Amino acid sequence: MKAQAEKYEVPVIIEAWPETLAAEKGKDADLVLLGPQIAYMLPEIKKVLPGKPVEVIDSAMYGKIDGLGVLKAAVASIKKASANN
Repeated sequence: MKAQAEKYEVPVIIEAWPETLAAEKGKDADLVLLGPQIAYMLPEIKKVLPGKPVEVIDSAMYGKIDGLGVLKAAVASIKKASANN
């Protein structure tokens, strides 16, 4: 994702951290993405980050290491969340 964001000059900050830091780090994020391997934690993460968009990365994109696809989906999610607020 970072490489694609730089390549296409998408003004985003992309960070990765363990799920144990979701409440602390996610509070300042526009979007929190979970890897498919922790999709089961989606309800818990949403609970600790009320009002924040939290989504699971598409497993096919994750498996193919499709940074551009994930970036496009993330930007769309951020725009959707902004429109709803």
